[in-house]
Amino acid sequence: SIGELLKFVRTRVSILELVTDPQKVSTVASPACKAGKPSGIARKTGDYGGKSNGPRPMSFVTAKGDASCPCCAESHALGSCTRFKSWSAKSRTKWARENRVCFNCLNVGHWIQKCKSKPNCRECSR
Repeated sequence: SIGELLKFVRTRVSILELVTDPQKVSTVASPACKAGKPSGIARKTGDYGGKSNGPRPMSFVTAKGDASCPCCAESHALGSCTRFKSWSAKSRTKWARENRVCFNCLNVGHWIQKCKSKPNCRECSR
């Protein structure tokens, strides 16, 4: 529906603005995500091009199909996570690398080189 499309586009724009403009978020001392792993997560050990430290989250989609934030396990996208947004750009980048999050779409399971999401300029939307 049009409403769902608008919601998707707004979320995508906020993610791209967050990733490309580190001035928009405040700095915190440490990005301490929730201890422990969220439940109901499919796990797979795979080669992501970095060193492997055992099983890594492959998908944060629950049985209902609702997205679960890889940072706080709440039911929202990573780009909408207030905890993630509150960190400095350096902290977000470090956390995203450690948790194997794509820097383009902020999804888990692939790197930016394999991302199928089309990057859009936040100035001209092309």
